[in-house]
Amino acid sequence: MNHIVTTGKYILVASAFFGGFGSMLKAKDDFLRKNMATTWESQHLARRGLVDTMSLALFKGGAISALKYGSFSTLYLFTTMTAANYRNKISVWEHAASGAALGALARINYGLKGFAIAGVLGGFLGMIAGGLITLTLGVNGMTMDEFRCLLHEEHYSRIKKNRLNELKEVS
Repeated sequence: MNHIVTTGKYILVASAFFGGFGSMLKAKDDFLRKNMATTWESQHLARRGLVDTMSLALFKGGAISALKYGSFSTLYLFTTMTAANYRNKISVWEHAASGAALGALARINYGLKGFAIAGVLGGFLGMIAGGLITLTLGVNGMTMDEFRCLLHEEHYSRIKKNRLNELKEVS
């Protein structure tokens, strides 16, 4: 769960940044195009309108992008890790199943045909992602179980170090 939450936070921040920045640039172009012939009372009001439009687009685009990509990736990781913990091993098939389930759910409003096609495509993309992850671990000479043990050791050693520092401060 710690891995899912941490990765979800990073994806939320990154997708909010990129989505907001893209929306801000689009809003600037739209503002300049729409207001090219507009007569402003002062240059300050024109700049203020541009800044207001770009700021709103930044926050709105960032929030929408963070919600969309953050929730998708967090659900993907949650289903993958849940299946892996249930089976006590991780393979390409957990990624394929998670991709198929999320792909199908993402296009459930397109009807049965869209549901089925998105599920198959999501399963295929999940299989590719799982293959890349497994290949990366294999190249490094590590299995997913060893990687999880390494993460747990780091986590618990960090907790132990923090507690020792707290005890030193109290004494």
